[in-house]
Amino acid sequence: PVTVTAEVLQPAVAAVTHGLSLLHPTLAAPPGSWGEGFESREPLSEPLTPREIEVLGELALGLSNKAIAQRLMISEHTVKFHISALLGKLGAASRTEAVAVGLRQGLIML
Repeated sequence: PVTVTAEVLQPAVAAVTHGLSLLHPTLAAPPGSWGEGFESREPLSEPLTPREIEVLGELALGLSNKAIAQRLMISEHTVKFHISALLGKLGAASRTEAVAVGLRQGLIML
């Protein structure tokens, strides 16, 4: 059996509730990307936390920091913290680029 803390499980459940995928990126990839060339996807140097994936999914919906904070019941400061962290982990310079990388990596689906 897998053991997980409430700190990890709660954001994961919330992400799924908002329609996001929490599958490992190799499992979440579209079938057309399986096989030849699939290995060319650059792995992340540091994985996103479940909460960062949740925030990334909200970014994909085009929501403002304030709206994300309200939906996730966290402060705007915390949203900014998560966005800063996920931008760094994804090597993205903007929110839009982060969403694009997240989609390519199979971290989120639209």
